[in-house]
Amino acid sequence: MLSFDEVAKLELDANLVVLSACDTAAGTSVQTALKAGLESASPALDGLVRSFIAAGARTVMATFWAVPVLTQTDDLMSTFYRTGRSATMAGAIKTAQDQMIDTRRFSHPYYWGAYFLVGDGAKSMLTPTQVAMR
Repeated sequence: MLSFDEVAKLELDANLVVLSACDTAAGTSVQTALKAGLESASPALDGLVRSFIAAGARTVMATFWAVPVLTQTDDLMSTFYRTGRSATMAGAIKTAQDQMIDTRRFSHPYYWGAYFLVGDGAKSMLTPTQVAMR
């Protein structure tokens, strides 16, 4: 287990970090934020999300509340990853959420509304490979 300040000191080169535990957007104390080298604590970017952004993640997916453990949640994540290979990350989460909304039983925001992106959601999850010149 890493503390918030240990995560913030990592040197990441990641297009996307997905925090898949429940309520991953939960904040941290001002004291913990200062210890991690952050100037201040704010409710929008506290805790793990802020730590991973500070560590070099360009985009972080987190949740506002505990998400249900259902096959449909797995389907949402599968759609997100599959779509994100060719679409933007923001487009991929929208597609995955729309799929849940279109399913009457799981259309309530409780099932799909917890997920959000912080960072550059306009990019693809995967860095395009460059063809070597011969």
